[in-house]
Amino acid sequence: MSIAEAARKVRPLEIPPEVMAAIHPLVFHDAEAVARLHHAAMGNSTWARLGVRFLTALYQNLVNTPHFIGFVYREDGRVRGFIAGSTDPDRMMNRVFRKAWFLLAPAALPRGLRPSTLKKLLQTPRYKEVSSAVDLPATARAESLFCSFEPGLRGKRVAGAINKVLFDDLLSRGHRYVKI
Repeated sequence: MSIAEAARKVRPLEIPPEVMAAIHPLVFHDAEAVARLHHAAMGNSTWARLGVRFLTALYQNLVNTPHFIGFVYREDGRVRGFIAGSTDPDRMMNRVFRKAWFLLAPAALPRGLRPSTLKKLLQTPRYKEVSSAVDLPATARAESLFCSFEPGLRGKRVAGAINKVLFDDLLSRGHRYVKI
């Protein structure tokens, strides 16, 4: 069965109105809360190894790039979950690191100099070579990159809702495929 055939059989996800009302675009002032969630869920990933300070600087700069798409789930005035994606991750990351290296490099120190972290960082440019092979057209660039929620939100369908918002946003921009 093809991806298209499987997609036609899926029923639309029904999102409770109160969940939908709590989903907002990720903006600059959300960066620190998002960085903490990212670090808590993905603490051993390459970027998370560099710490919350680096992740905060990274998200503060990502929100200002044209290829970034992010959403947060806010409850009682605080960010409890997020999703981050891109219409073109390579261009987005190249732009961020080219324009904000002088902010990101100091934020990565001293953790970025640890041998195990440095090794992972040096492998980053090979991400596309070693990432999982999928049956997508060569023109498919959109990607869902990071997603994390407080454990207390499990079972409330918030993750499914925020993923749907990201996918709907990408579809409205003409992206029929999304790498996850």
